Amino acid sequence: MSTEYYSYLLETPYALTGSHNLAKATAKGSTVVLFVASANDKQWPTSQQTLKAMVDSFHI
Repeated sequence: MSTEYYSYLLETPYALTGSHNLAKATAKGSTVVLFVASANDKQWPTSQQTLKAMVDSFHI
């Protein structure tokens, strides 16, 4: 049985962690695992590709 992953790009202008959030979630048994990477507007243009690669590499 393969594990399903759900990826999200969230634009959250009032968030404390940054206005750009990439998230990937999965569940295994009774546990839900969430991986989130965030950047503010100033960081986003130069870090977008790196953060996407980090989130894409998340697997359990």
